[in-house]
Amino acid sequence: MGTGTQTVFSARGPEITPHALMQLIHKVENLKQLDMVTISGSLPPGVNPEIYRKIIEIAKKMFFWN
Repeated sequence: MGTGTQTVFSARGPEITPHALMQLIHKVENLKQLDMVTISGSLPPGVNPEIYRKIIEIAKKMFFWN
């Protein structure tokens, strides 16, 4: 039987540099065979949510134009 208590671990994520974001985009653009793409989770501090849109656009091109 449980104790009725709940513990939450929540920490601020690391700062991500613009260079690291560009490296991520480059890696996504250079993926070869894809069956599925999943992006999820909270964005690190300072990262614009538009990064998800950019990754989705890249994935759509890979699925529909290859």
